[in-house]
Amino acid sequence: MTTSVDSKSGGALRTELLTLSDEEFVRLRTLIHQRFGIYLADGKKLLVQGRLNKELRSQGYESFAAYVDDLEKGADADKLLTLVDRISTNHSFFFREEDHFDFLAESILPELVNDGVRPDELRMWSAGAADGREAYTVALVLRDFFGASVVWRRPVVLATDISVSSLRTAVDGVYPLEALDTVPAKYHKFFTRVAGARNGRGERVRLSDRIREMVMFKRLNLNQPSYPFKNRFHVIFCRNVMIYFDRETREKMAHRLCTYTLPKGYLLIGHSESLGRSAAGYAYVRPTVYRKWR
Repeated sequence: MTTSVDSKSGGALRTELLTLSDEEFVRLRTLIHQRFGIYLADGKKLLVQGRLNKELRSQGYESFAAYVDDLEKGADADKLLTLVDRISTNHSFFFREEDHFDFLAESILPELVNDGVRPDELRMWSAGAADGREAYTVALVLRDFFGASVVWRRPVVLATDISVSSLRTAVDGVYPLEALDTVPAKYHKFFTRVAGARNGRGERVRLSDRIREMVMFKRLNLNQPSYPFKNRFHVIFCRNVMIYFDRETREKMAHRLCTYTLPKGYLLIGHSESLGRSAAGYAYVRPTVYRKWR
């Protein structure tokens, strides 16, 4: 156990930090990989220690050893959800990797319309949706492409993530005012300003109901052997997700994603990711874009 020192008081102890040993980190890393498919490299030990300290204290643990023992013995589901919530990185912003949304508007959607797919028949999936900005970006592009005259009678974008806290933010659709910095001006009409909307942290913006109603949020562990979907998708966004998994887990996940992709449907991955020129039933279209031809 280490301690932090209050620099203002010259040494008064304010917080006791629990130290994560190499052995405990290996045990915790193994458990996280088995349950969620997330691989933590050796260099992530201090990050994990820092992110979990407050949680361990709030749950009454006096050491990482006791915490890991509890998890290995089959701790309740809430503790496992909290664990993955704390160690997951949920960085996102509107129109991230914008060329994907240009490709959606300029190539994919016109093609689907030419194939006779009606707007309310579209099925898009944002897998690893974080706080919802990716999924809402898809909805904004759809709204812009089809125009205000189209009535969306059901959600057409499914957004999933493993993080409960991220999904809560996503459902609210409330973001810091600076989130608009990456949103093209033509979409600003779909946001309203909300002063002091959350915890008094200054001005924020909220997405309009017209956009929020187009998206359905669900919690999902992408590492599970199958997904509870009745229908397949025209487009799957699984971007900057597979970088957190080892090669074997990535390959299995890609095969599962392909299972839930319609013939001629698309998979879009992050700019730092690759499936190779042909993998998991998909064919390479362009960097980070793959297509299921059969």
